[in-house]
Amino acid sequence: MKTCNICLERRSLDDFYANKKAKDGRQSCCKDCRRAYLAANSTRVKKVNRDYKIRTGRQLAVRRPSSGPAKRRHQGLHEDQYLAILGDQLGTCAICAKDSDQRLAVDHCHKSGEIRGLLCRACNLGLGFFGDDIQRIEVAAAYLRASHE
Repeated sequence: MKTCNICLERRSLDDFYANKKAKDGRQSCCKDCRRAYLAANSTRVKKVNRDYKIRTGRQLAVRRPSSGPAKRRHQGLHEDQYLAILGDQLGTCAICAKDSDQRLAVDHCHKSGEIRGLLCRACNLGLGFFGDDIQRIEVAAAYLRASHE
């Protein structure tokens, strides 16, 4: 149990956001009070965040969805577009053409931002590790072909 420093109510620790720097690992005000503060001061909070980014060159930690429709919208691809591409690829990875039990990753060109297709985790990581460098990928393919002869 912990007492909120704003509303002074005693609440369970689950009612407080995490804070690694605090002794008990939780914020000093409860989630309800924090939400109310952010709603009432949204313009000020945005300005403080913007000023911090300008001053330090870093962005404050902002929680971004790691998967699902919100992430695809963040990458510029909405759910209906994702499903259309998935249908065009017959529900398989654009490189290895295997079915995946995991959601396929949205692959895009890092220079133009253009979406290239949907890839399984292994193929997406492979392209990433090669830095999207076609020459390196061709050399690696030749290396593998030579070892299979």
